[in-house]
Amino acid sequence: MAAPKGNKNTLGKHWKVKNTSKMKHPRTNVIWNKGKKMTEEQKKKISKNNAKYWKGKKRSKKTVEKIKRTKRKNPMRGEKSSNWQGGITEIKKRMRGWWAWKEWREIIYKRDNWTCKMCGKRGGKLEPHHIIPLRTDLTLIYDVENGITLCYLCHRKTIGKEEKFIELFQNLI
Repeated sequence: MAAPKGNKNTLGKHWKVKNTSKMKHPRTNVIWNKGKKMTEEQKKKISKNNAKYWKGKKRSKKTVEKIKRTKRKNPMRGEKSSNWQGGITEIKKRMRGWWAWKEWREIIYKRDNWTCKMCGKRGGKLEPHHIIPLRTDLTLIYDVENGITLCYLCHRKTIGKEEKFIELFQNLI
């Protein structure tokens, strides 16, 4: 006699418990193994069993190719990327830890009285902004006349549109 249709256990397929409430303790409503620490022996056993899953099984050529592609180096990194800005990103990341950057930022904040020059909000999450972008002219990195104080939200509005804001910001200083 054939197995009843729809009985997952008789189909020989793995299935997941979708209703996690069955795994919870009836009184505490907590999953039974939450917070429990596994011993190294238990971890090794689980790892060994997971390795056994693929033993003797073959992957299709298409799947093998996909795995190889993901393991290769990303061809869109560095100069090959469409977002490449001439290597300026690394300099920008490093300079934020330099004392000269911190001093320049403080001077800008004090000059603008810790107030966003776009919306007028005082305090909060302020960010210094270079009026003329560093990717255009790196020599203006610590020029006080090239800096303006913006709040986080206003600074986000300028991303990718820095050139449009140059004249406005120069008039606000």
